[in-house]
Amino acid sequence: MSFEDVLYNKDKEILECEEFIKYIYCIFFDIYKKNINLDNLARLLYSKIDILDNLNPYKDDTFIEKLMQIDDDIYRQIECIKQDVRNDFKDLNAKNQEKLKLLKDKLEIKYNLKYFDDNICLEYEFYQRHKENFKDFNFAKSYYDRLHYIKKEILTNCFFDKYIYKKSQKIKKEALLNIFKMIKNNQWISTVLFFGFGFIVYFLYFYKYTPFIPGQEFIYVITATSAIFLLIPTFILFFVWFFWIMYVSEKENGKFKERLFFYDSVFVNILSLILSMVFIIICSDTISKFIPNLNTLNTISGIFYLLALFFLPFISFHVVISFSIKNEKFMFFFFLFVFFIASAYSFSLAFMSDKTSFIIYIFFGVLFCWAILISNVTDDKFYMSAFSISVVFLIVGSVFFFIDSVYRYLNFGNIDYEYIILDKNAKLPDEICDDTYIKNIKKPKEMISYKDGNLTYRLENNTTKSLNISFKCLAFIDENNNTIKTYKNENISRDNKTDKKIFVVIPTYFTKDSDIIKLHNIKVLSALGNKWFIESKNGFRFKIDKSHIKTEILD
Repeated sequence: MSFEDVLYNKDKEILECEEFIKYIYCIFFDIYKKNINLDNLARLLYSKIDILDNLNPYKDDTFIEKLMQIDDDIYRQIECIKQDVRNDFKDLNAKNQEKLKLLKDKLEIKYNLKYFDDNICLEYEFYQRHKENFKDFNFAKSYYDRLHYIKKEILTNCFFDKYIYKKSQKIKKEALLNIFKMIKNNQWISTVLFFGFGFIVYFLYFYKYTPFIPGQEFIYVITATSAIFLLIPTFILFFVWFFWIMYVSEKENGKFKERLFFYDSVFVNILSLILSMVFIIICSDTISKFIPNLNTLNTISGIFYLLALFFLPFISFHVVISFSIKNEKFMFFFFLFVFFIASAYSFSLAFMSDKTSFIIYIFFGVLFCWAILISNVTDDKFYMSAFSISVVFLIVGSVFFFIDSVYRYLNFGNIDYEYIILDKNAKLPDEICDDTYIKNIKKPKEMISYKDGNLTYRLENNTTKSLNISFKCLAFIDENNNTIKTYKNENISRDNKTDKKIFVVIPTYFTKDSDIIKLHNIKVLSALGNKWFIESKNGFRFKIDKSHIKTEILD
């Protein structure tokens, strides 16, 4: 809060305080009986109006602190009043009719029930006079359901919610500051955690083969690893924070009031657009099965299908987001539903070693962080633990989803080479074949069977051909272009009853010239240390000393 903010919102704040005071005197009859909590709340609001009316930064430079302290005091009084309300309405679920009658009389003395429902007392009196004519009508249930509604309206009125929201924002800031202070005051712990995190990620990635690298290079690797995989969640959190600022701004400007759909909300439209694009990208394979080939359609039909492909997800997300903003219960149950579906999907993918499952972790982290930001909880311990859980989800998801791309970009490993040039002294393992058979499989061929060294494959004219070829000179992919690692399984068969197609592709092989060796179609799993750890197309792994490598040609 700055002087400019106070000055700009001065008239609005004074008006809200006056309306709040009117609300107290209108709703709570106890204010006239000198109820201490209500009386203190009214005094605090009058004090706030007095400070705002007499702003003079030259005479009093502590008015901002005073306003913040008054807001804190108002929040505490509101919590006391809310507890009084809960105590007053606690017998609402009682089944004893006498208790309910006493509750009605007590509530009518303490609260202005007619403010919420003009007819509630008139209907009750009418029912008492003519109850013989309403034997089949459960008026008691109807009446006490309406009292439940009134209780909710008192506890969640806009004046109470404003100060609770202010307090929750303050607690969130304090929780984040406490986390940063803890890191700053314990720099040796944060340093150990920083390097330890990079060390753990490094060994998780190279768990099948841990390259030996000198100390200086090792420090560089784990430092770069830690920095990048801590920056990725930080950028994601900044992205969520930006949307939260947009949401809060539109909420305070009344964009989310008295409407079913928020078509003019920048926040809702941008978020719907992003979610619909993500949905289309993730589900592109499934969507393509339900949409006909656009090449076979005329221009108008093609445009219609493309518009439907985009607008249906967009409108669906727009409706869901609008309902979530208007209805907190809907948001809660929708969150649980998404959590359950995403968890089940994540576990199913995890067993198939699909990296898509880790997108779910990132999604959970973002969703959890968003739920924290928009909540009105005022417990600092809750926020510290909740933020920590959110960050853990983001870090785990980011590490396992992006690690291949990051290590490839940093040239640490997971790099595909069309070929590398070795000096003539390099010794390759016997499992790598020469180029004798390569001319027969330059283009992918659909495999019929391979057994006992005999390969049968289908030609483009739908005829078949057989070739006697060594297993080490073969590589296979499935119809989704995924490599099939066959090094430890030399008998691969397929008959006409099998739906899945398998294709023969160019394997890892070498060619020799006078003074160089070219090694084709390899993946370098690790380029760290003094040796390269290489995987061939069929899954065979071996090492080559870096001193033999002359040139690298990327795919």
